[in-house]
Amino acid sequence: MVACFNIESTPWRHISQPAEGFGYRVIQDSASRLLVSAPLEQHTVDRRGQVYQCQVSSSSCSPLPIDVPSYGVNMSLGLSMSKTETSPKTVVCGPTIPKECDSINLYGGMCFSISPSLQQDGPLPSSPEECKATDIAFLLDGSGSVGRDQFSTMKKFVKDLIRKLLKQNTKVSLTPS
Repeated sequence: MVACFNIESTPWRHISQPAEGFGYRVIQDSASRLLVSAPLEQHTVDRRGQVYQCQVSSSSCSPLPIDVPSYGVNMSLGLSMSKTETSPKTVVCGPTIPKECDSINLYGGMCFSISPSLQQDGPLPSSPEECKATDIAFLLDGSGSVGRDQFSTMKKFVKDLIRKLLKQNTKVSLTPS
């Protein structure tokens, strides 16, 4: 059995913002300031995610101006934020930048380093990643999950898919187990 209690029954501070997802990540940037993310905030047509600087004493927040390049479309900025004890900087990332590569949507991201004076370094990577070869592996097992009547259909599906993928920049592997 586990029993627990709070020493203080009222919240120390209540900070709110009408931004979608506000408070998803919170980093104590200094004794007087918090960095708070709202990764679902759609603030323009192709810009999703906002990081706020919040003053602890007044519980007031304002958007942190982060210069996101044009290819940072709907990246969900602030979905990941981190700060270590060994560095005074906070790393803020948006991992959901879509990129169409040979009719397949792949997702990458970018990160920014924010100094205690709120100066921005980045983005990292500094340019959009190029479409690279895709590796696909089919594992064929003996589990019996595909019955005899379905085997021909599945075999045709795999053959058709491999033919289509071989025309693109894709490596395919069939592996029996």
